[in-house]
Amino acid sequence: MTVAWVDGEPIHSDAVAAELGRLYRGPGGHALPTPETAEGRQLRRWVVQVLVVRDVLAAEAARRGLPASGPLADADRVALGSIAAAALARSPHAAGVFAAVTAGVAVSAAEVAAYRAANPELAAEEVRVVRHVRAGRPVNGGRPYRLRRAEALGPLVFAAPPGAVVTVGGDVLEVLDSAETGGQDLAAQLLGAARAAAFARWLDVQVRDRVRRAPGAEHPADPAQPDHTHRH
Repeated sequence: MTVAWVDGEPIHSDAVAAELGRLYRGPGGHALPTPETAEGRQLRRWVVQVLVVRDVLAAEAARRGLPASGPLADADRVALGSIAAAALARSPHAAGVFAAVTAGVAVSAAEVAAYRAANPELAAEEVRVVRHVRAGRPVNGGRPYRLRRAEALGPLVFAAPPGAVVTVGGDVLEVLDSAETGGQDLAAQLLGAARAAAFARWLDVQVRDRVRRAPGAEHPADPAQPDHTHRH
């Protein structure tokens, strides 16, 4: 039985059953609803939408000639909603399609400055990136970390140029670089949010234009389907 079509290609109920089986066998399976209840039917509809997005990604990768690229990283999925996030977490084409669709998205320095001006709590703070050894033992597992001026040893470290080594008693700090919190980090965060929003808009259009669903496979939030529970 066919539950949906993407570019005319069918998604069969066997694929839905297989995905549901994976979920019920998984670590959270005990908390999932009984299949033949309204909640269980809603879960099935949700799974259909995940498979729809998966196949849209596969079809788009084929159309663009993109090789398999793997799932999308957690940070890029966080703002995309549960259906898209679930599909992007398992699709072998997710990262490549996301990169292609959002390649032209940019955030200007003026936009970053305007956002910071509207959110003064994000004002940049100068820090030093250091590698630290205390009493012969690496601090932070030997990984570099950011030290603020107000922290212990901060004034001495801030007085030293990048590349210097500051020794105070048993503390040895190599000053690797200077940086600003809320600077590049904020720009990267705004770019990530802009890319996620652009991809979400693109995906909505693709699903609208390329997908047809069979009765019983409607979107869980479709108010026309009988198990829809959100009422005003």
